[in-house]
Amino acid sequence: GGHADAVGERQAGQRDGVVHHGCRPRQLQRRALAARGHDVVVLSRRPEQLEDGVRHVVWDGRTLGPWADELDGADAVVNLAGRTVSARYTDTNLRQMMDSRVDSTRVVGEAIERAGQPPRVWLQMSTATIYADARSRPDDLPHDEANGVIGGEEPDVPLYWEYSVRIARRCEESQAAADVPGTRRVALRAAMVMTPDRGGVFDYLSWMARIGVGGPPLRRPVQDRRIAHPAADRDDQQVDQPGARCQRRDVA
Repeated sequence: GGHADAVGERQAGQRDGVVHHGCRPRQLQRRALAARGHDVVVLSRRPEQLEDGVRHVVWDGRTLGPWADELDGADAVVNLAGRTVSARYTDTNLRQMMDSRVDSTRVVGEAIERAGQPPRVWLQMSTATIYADARSRPDDLPHDEANGVIGGEEPDVPLYWEYSVRIARRCEESQAAADVPGTRRVALRAAMVMTPDRGGVFDYLSWMARIGVGGPPLRRPVQDRRIAHPAADRDDQQVDQPGARCQRRDVA
């Protein structure tokens, strides 16, 4: 999705949990949390009710407001906000991709800093795009939490690719800069999330394949083509396990 919104959870006898969203996995998390009896809170730029079973609170993804009260006493905050990257990489769109991620991360940190009872964990969406092209590694090791190499400086790296890495780095830097000693911070370096939902990555890729945009079907494996992507189960069993399908980076 292209708008910044948020989801939270509350269960009888438990504190709130707030989840900030701006991409497809938010739907999976909201469904899973609501099904488990949590009171889900969505922070959204849209004033209308987006769906049943969750509470909605308006925010702009940039400035503090009454929405920040939802984080005080929360169990967790998950920020997935950011302008969709499913767009032409014009200067305007690239700037919106940067600002929407950095601004929302910054203001979430400010809200946590001001909370009397801050959330125990802050899960912040980053991206696997932050890593260098695996083909540029002489050791042929995979990018992971221990051996990952940050990209953007590979020989002949396209400018739009370098800028995508820069967005990820600025976002992670914004989370790391927050003064939240009582909250565990985790940067989620995830790739494209494949779900069966309409409008998601898989929906678009399968449509493109069906109309032949990607060219004729491959008759033999392409050894030099690598892609890693999390896959969300149809029964949403994995959506409450952030490390199950993507890499995590604990932010000191």
